[in-house]
Amino acid sequence: MAALCVIFFHFAFRGAAAGEMPALDLPSWLVSMSQYGYLGVSLFFMISGFVIAFSAEGRAPLEFAAARFARLYPAHLAAVTLTFIVTLAFGAPVFTASISQYAANLTMFAPLFGQEFMDGACWSIVLEVIFYGWVFLFL
Repeated sequence: MAALCVIFFHFAFRGAAAGEMPALDLPSWLVSMSQYGYLGVSLFFMISGFVIAFSAEGRAPLEFAAARFARLYPAHLAAVTLTFIVTLAFGAPVFTASISQYAANLTMFAPLFGQEFMDGACWSIVLEVIFYGWVFLFL
């Protein structure tokens, strides 16, 4: 549900409002409701916080870190790699990517290396890793 809220926010409201895509022919009630879809991100983070707390229960800090890395990094690697390949193949001239940007994104902290995230959704992974760090310290 949280993901659907964010999708509707981007496609039914933000894209057209920011001039990044044409306005879709949607019912006006859906467009007006979709302006609040950004709250889906907060809902996702709240749910994630509870799930992470339950997954940390009974684990040593290194066990928790290893489990989070094993769950998160392969999907991140696949998403960043796929985005890089598709951007190289079909993105120009609107979207571009470089090897240095790709390499920085493999770390999950691309801005620390002076690079932009591979796509707009990657900013959230930084917050999630920071949250994992706090849970690690509390364990």
